[in-house]
Amino acid sequence: MGFLDSVLFMTMDTARRMIIESKTKSLQPLTIGQDQISSILVRVSRDHDIHTTAVAIEVAIPGVKAIETGEFITAVRKDAETAVWGVMVVGVMCWMLMLALISLLFMMLVNERARELGMLRAMGASQNQIFRLIITEALLMTGTGCIAGVAVAGTLLLNFKQLIIVTVTGVPFHWPQPVVLVWIGATCILLLTVTGTGAALYPAFKSCKQEPYDAICTTG
Repeated sequence: MGFLDSVLFMTMDTARRMIIESKTKSLQPLTIGQDQISSILVRVSRDHDIHTTAVAIEVAIPGVKAIETGEFITAVRKDAETAVWGVMVVGVMCWMLMLALISLLFMMLVNERARELGMLRAMGASQNQIFRLIITEALLMTGTGCIAGVAVAGTLLLNFKQLIIVTVTGVPFHWPQPVVLVWIGATCILLLTVTGTGAALYPAFKSCKQEPYDAICTTG
């Protein structure tokens, strides 16, 4: 991710204190020497040109790279946009795959219950009632599954967040506030429930249009 995830600006006193306290409080103690500096933030006065100052620094100090403010912001914005688009593409692909799998699952469930649904039609149930029955079952199944999944995932994240930070990311990060986590969980439940229910529309429509005789005989 370049600048976005690998740069942190702080005072020298704070950095030295972090190095010392990491040996007793951090899961991964910092091994940075007292005389090591990774970057320095330079404030240029208004009567000096930023580009000229950056070039002068690079000429005066061999091996040092001077990054102007505009370049830094552009790099951060580019990394952020790339990350967002990557997450969106993966998310859409996963959503489409999940939609297809859920639709296939409900199609199999409806086919297995074709005789039962045909008997209900033969006893006087209307197409609208059969449609509402399947959609209601899909709503209950997906809603319950989403709530259980979010609850289990949230519990695992809270209990193993330190292990995840060390083994997966390798770097510490700021954990979201409980309100943010609740909002994310509620949004996931809502979106997945709507997706699961929407995936059952085609199987429900196909089942309610089937003639009772055909539904009973095809599974008899």
